[in-house]
This record gives sequence, C-alpha cells and structure tokens, in this order.
Amino acid sequence: MYSLFKIIWCHAEQNQYEEAIVKAREFLNAYQWGELAAKVLLIEGIAYQETGRHPQAIRCYQEIVDKYAGTEFFEKALYLMATAYYELEEYPQLVTNVHQILKNSPSSSTVWRAETYYMIGEGYYALGKYSEAARIYELVSKNFPGSRLLTKAYQAISSCYAQRGEYERAGEVQEKALVMAEEEGGEVSDLTLLEMGNIQFNKKEYEKAISYYEEFVKRSPDNPRVSKALYQEGIALYRLEYFSEAIKKWEKVAREHKEDEQASRALLQAGKTYFGLGKYGQAVKTYQWLMKQYPGSEMVKDAVLQIGQCYYNQGKIQDAITQYEEFIRNYPQDERVGAVLEQLQMSYYRQGKSIEELEKLIEQFPKSRFAADTYWKLGAEAFNRKNYPLAQRYFQKVVLDFPESTSASQAFYYQAECYYLQEKYFEAVSAYESFVLNFPEDRLISQAMFRKAICYFNLGELKESVTSFKEFSLSYPEDPLVKDAALNIALCYKKLQKLKESIEAYERFVTVYPEDEKVGFAFLQIGSLYEVMDDYKKAVGAYEKVPGGKREKGEAEFYAARCYDKLKMPEKEKQVYEALVNFVPKSDEYRLAGLMRLAEIYEAEGQIKKGLVIYGDVVQNSKNPDWVALAKERMKILKQK
Repeated sequence: MYSLFKIIWCHAEQNQYEEAIVKAREFLNAYQWGELAAKVLLIEGIAYQETGRHPQAIRCYQEIVDKYAGTEFFEKALYLMATAYYELEEYPQLVTNVHQILKNSPSSSTVWRAETYYMIGEGYYALGKYSEAARIYELVSKNFPGSRLLTKAYQAISSCYAQRGEYERAGEVQEKALVMAEEEGGEVSDLTLLEMGNIQFNKKEYEKAISYYEEFVKRSPDNPRVSKALYQEGIALYRLEYFSEAIKKWEKVAREHKEDEQASRALLQAGKTYFGLGKYGQAVKTYQWLMKQYPGSEMVKDAVLQIGQCYYNQGKIQDAITQYEEFIRNYPQDERVGAVLEQLQMSYYRQGKSIEELEKLIEQFPKSRFAADTYWKLGAEAFNRKNYPLAQRYFQKVVLDFPESTSASQAFYYQAECYYLQEKYFEAVSAYESFVLNFPEDRLISQAMFRKAICYFNLGELKESVTSFKEFSLSYPEDPLVKDAALNIALCYKKLQKLKESIEAYERFVTVYPEDEKVGFAFLQIGSLYEVMDDYKKAVGAYEKVPGGKREKGEAEFYAARCYDKLKMPEKEKQVYEALVNFVPKSDEYRLAGLMRLAEIYEAEGQIKKGLVIYGDVVQNSKNPDWVALAKERMKILKQK
C-alpha cells in the first residue's frame, strides 16, 4: 500500500498527472480509508485541477471534506476546492458552498483556514460584492495575525473601500498595508505603492499621488503596470497644470511601452495638451505619431479630427477641409459627424464660399454650367457621406434641369446607385434601365447591367436575374465581372431547383476559367448538387477535381469521404481520411472533422496506437473546445485499454 502511494507521489511530483490519476484510482479501489487514502485523494484532486478538469477535482476534495472532518486533510481540501471554484470563475458556488462548509465546521487556526477565507473574499470581490468581501478580508486580518496573507488582506480591504468610493478609509488602511509591506519588502510593497497612488489620485491629492507613482516606477521599472503609473502621473501633473511635465510622461509611455494599451491614449492626451497650449505644429506631429504607430487604434479617428482642428486654427483651411472630409468618409456613423459637417461648412465659408452661398449662386445662374457642376459636386459629397436621400435630390436636379451637361450621365447612374445602396431594388431596376436607355455608350453601362441583374436576384425574380446576367455577359464578354455573372447564373438555377442547369453552369465556369481562384468553390458546388441528387459517385468525381493547394481542398476531401461512406466503400473512405493527416493548414476544420472520423474507424478496427496519434493531432491543432475535450476523453479511454 505504501509503495503504491509513493508511486503516485512520484508521478505527481514529475507532473505526470494522467499516470497519477490512474494509480490513484487503483489505490482508492483497494484502500478507501485512512491517512494514505486521504493523501491519495488530495493528489488525485490536484492532478485533475492541474489538467483543467476542475469538476472532477472538486469531487475529490468534497470526498475528503465528507470523510475527514477535523483533520488537516479537511483544511487542505477545502482550500483547494475554493481555488478550483475560483479558477472556474464559479464565484457564487465559492461564496456559498465553501463558505457554508466553513460555517458548519469547528473553528481552526491553520494556515489553510486563513487561505480558504481569503479565497472566499476574492470570490465576493469578483462578484462586485465589496462589503461582503471586506468583511471576509477583515476576518482574515483579525483571526489569523500570523498569516502570510496579512498584508494582502489589508490591501484587499483598501481596494474594497476604494471600489465603494470611500477613499479616505481606503487610504488609511492602505497606509497600514504600506508599513507592513515595507517591513516585508518585495513585490507586494511595490504594488502597495501603486495602489496608494491611485487612492490619492481619486482623493484629488495629486501631489501625493505623483510621489507614490514615482516611487513605484523607481522601485519596479520592469513591472508591467509601470505604463499605467506613468499615464496616471501625467494626468495628475496635468490637473496641477504642469503641462510640459505631463506631456513628457505621456511621450515616455509611447516610447518605452509601445505595446501597452496606454500608449495610444497617452499620445492622444499629449496631442490635446499641445493643442490647448496653442502649439498646433507639435500637436499635429503628435497625432501623426499616434496614427503611424497605432493605425488600428480607436484613438486614430480622434487624431484625424484633431489634426483638422489644428489646421483650421492655423489658418490652413484647405488642409483642414481635407482632414474633415477624411473623417466623414472613414467614420460616417460617428456621432460627431454633424458637428464636423458644420465645421466643414465653416471652412468653406472661410475659403470664401459656403454651401449656402453656393446654392444662392446657383439660384442667380440657374441654367449655367456652374450650377450643374455644383449640384453634381453637392450630390457626390452627400453620396460619399452615405446620405443617399440628399444625394438623390441633387442628382435629380442635374438629371431634370441639366440633361445636356457633362455631369448628366453620372447623375443618372448614381441616382440608380442611391436606390441600390438603400436596398430599394425595384426602383433601382427602373433607374438602371433609364440610364442604359439614355446613355448607351457610357463607360458605366456594363456596371449598370450587372447591378440590374443583382437587383432582380435580391427581389427574388431569379428567371429575370438569369436573363440579365446572360445579356450582360454576351454584351461585355471581356468585362472582369463576367466571371461573377457565370457563378451567379449557377446560383440562380440552384435556388430555382434546376439542379442539372446549375451543374452545367458551374461546369462551364471551370471550363472557361480553369485557373480562376474560385474553381475549387465551383467543384464543391457541383459535388454538393450531385449529393442532393443522390448521385454519390459523380459527387466524389467533382470533389476530387478540387485542385490541390486550394483552400476548399480539405472540405472537398471530407465530403468525398462522406460519399464513400454512403456508397458502402469503407476502404476508400478511410484512405481519403488518411490523406487529410498531411493536409495543411493543420487547423483546417474539415481536416480535423475527418481526423475525428478516422480515429473512430481506427478504434473500431482495434488499432489503438493509431487512434491515439490521430486524437493527439486533434488536441494539438483544433480550436474547437468540444472536439478537444472529446479527443482527450477518447485518449484517456484508449490509454486505459
């Protein structure tokens, strides 16, 4: 018995958790009571917890709690149960189940009891129940004065007060924690400094906050929270009106902590401060720094807008207009678009012509080329802002009042585009037809015919859509959109349940465009249509024609194997799944689905080792947690066999 226990211990010490679990089960089946049984249960629970199987771990700990009340094993198991619940983020179970067990058990002064209470406090804190959390942390500080958690408990109490907005009390407790941390030394002391800085900042004691932040940065230069401390120090300096010093702190964040989320925010604050000081050139450079270093940041749109404001204040009106137009073009849904439009109009006004003035000029010269061009420009501007109803109004002015102008054809076409982009497909069809009728030689005719076919498709008038796509393809055989038309014709037939016609259309596509990137997609569609027709042999033929190297290849192989299964050809099915083993990328979901099926086949054939290898492949490469869990479970069963 003791030898078996030592074996279990050795496996656990070497992180061989699966072996430890298997041996633990063997031990507990033979020896269910006693000190060694309690130790084995603890090891089994820890092994489960270390391998991410927290529910099984909790069952082990619960068995110890039920069997060994009043012992050290009880205390250890209850603490481990608390950590398991916390790691699972099952905070309600932590603060109810574990807490209730503690209430019903005799009092104890063990280190494990202190650790358990602290974990319960963490559970309440995670749930946002700061009063309950503070009460538990205070229990730890009062009842376990010799615990290593004492400083952490005071820090936690301070954090609870701060979360409730009681910064005075938070500061008092944190001061006590600071003294204790100074005596202990180490990282806890440094983090206490940071917490004190935050508390003083929230109390608006900015000079005190700055001193704590500076000490924290000095003592912990490599701590990942340094960037936050520097950023907050900059805010505190700004509030004290030390603007140049604040800018230096923010720029330091951007230079020395480029990857931190605070960096882009720090640059934005620096730019705004330069702007407030009237240093527009420096502000522009700072915003451009932000845009170059963090092109995907949410702060970029603020930078674009702020650069426009800088140019406007510098009197660089055309540059300001360019920035405002870029903002409206890139962020049409932003709530500030209305204000930017007003600023844009003001910029036009400062240039000498506002929109209102332009419209007044048009009224003075209603039939001039200037009027036609201005209406066209106003329409194009509204179109670019995605204000399609307004754009239509201006385009209609051109169409009705200036049919002979150079802008008339574009106005006709973009009037139709406005309907199309508003998903008013019935009106769009009529508008495109009117454009084609009035301007048969225009360069946008092919685009209009293609759009009309799409409108019919979206209206559900599939026969008319097929006719329009064919008319477009015959009229403009060299247009790049002809390939899309060919695929759309096939799709229309599929939706019309004309499966043979759909297959023929896809086959024409792969014949005419054998090197096109969508050839693999077309063969997939052909195969799926044959499957619907229950012609699995032809379906396999289509799937096998998907070229190697295409992203659809893994999907095609998987479907081909499925067809072989329906054709009762198990060896061919297995061969196809085996071919997926070397398919790349290894994370391809169809590859992994095929491997799951292959592993099942190996299991059925009794080829345990091969099955383990395939399940291991799935565990290593799949991002699907259900597949990974199932593969791990099957591996466990196969290893036992």
